[in-house]
Amino acid sequence: MIPQNRVSGSVLANERPVNAQQFRRLSGYVSQDNEVLLPLLTVEETLMYSARLRLHGGFNMAKARVIELMHELELDYVANSRIGGDSSRLDSASALNVALLLKSVAVGLGKTIVLTIHQAGYQILELFCQTLLLLKGTVLHRGSLNLLEHRLRFAGQVIFQHVNVMEFAIEVAQALVTDTKESETQSVMEEEITNVRANPETSYCTAPIMEVIILIQRFSKNIFRTKQLFAARIFLSALADFVYEFKQ
Repeated sequence: MIPQNRVSGSVLANERPVNAQQFRRLSGYVSQDNEVLLPLLTVEETLMYSARLRLHGGFNMAKARVIELMHELELDYVANSRIGGDSSRLDSASALNVALLLKSVAVGLGKTIVLTIHQAGYQILELFCQTLLLLKGTVLHRGSLNLLEHRLRFAGQVIFQHVNVMEFAIEVAQALVTDTKESETQSVMEEEITNVRANPETSYCTAPIMEVIILIQRFSKNIFRTKQLFAARIFLSALADFVYEFKQ
């Protein structure tokens, strides 16, 4: 086990130090929590508002990119469907289909996809080019599943047929723990620093005033799409305010 006082390093992306403000414009983050999605907007509308905020070229450029993206993600048939409620729980077949789609996007478009996953089946794990296994902040394994299986066997573990290698590795994680000398850690850090190049300057795609306008449009469409619900919210807010003032 590596002592905590000897764990150090740098966060790099493409051999460049990660600047949080710039990295947000070069990458996308999809949370499992779907509260960031407005349920009354359609799939196409949700992508359109995001594209208008992130891309140069105005409305027409955003529209063309959204159509292309929906085709790539096979979302054409649900383009006009509303986002709706909770969709975070997928059955095994749906989870595999999502993983296959992400794999095709990564390979076909040359994208890097990093994700966290729990209780994944072996079919899904086989799609990953690299897997990362952590224990209390220490990297136990980084590489393919075949390499992980080889390391487990080298450590004296017996892996039976039809056993999920990743789940087995989690159960016997201590077998993968290795001591790392401080000199080795330092040499890795020095190599990373040598390969670091300056980040290119980035600029905002949309003017601040235009961002405000787009967000107001999105909010208004989501609110006024169900007039009854909007009226009920106004009534309840007014009633709550009246009751509060009356008690005062």
